Amino acid sequence: MAFHRPDHDVTIALVARARRDPSIAPLLLAAPELPAHILAWAGDQA
Repeated sequence: MAFHRPDHDVTIALVARARRDPSIAPLLLAAPELPAHILAWAGDQA
């Protein structure tokens, strides 16, 4: 089975935590694979 293992530690759980605690949102910027609206929101929190 083939799968992609990203070079970052961003998980769905971290995205959910960041939505509750925007102070950690900039950590999401390490995952360029995230949807553009999530990355834009995370960038606004930085």
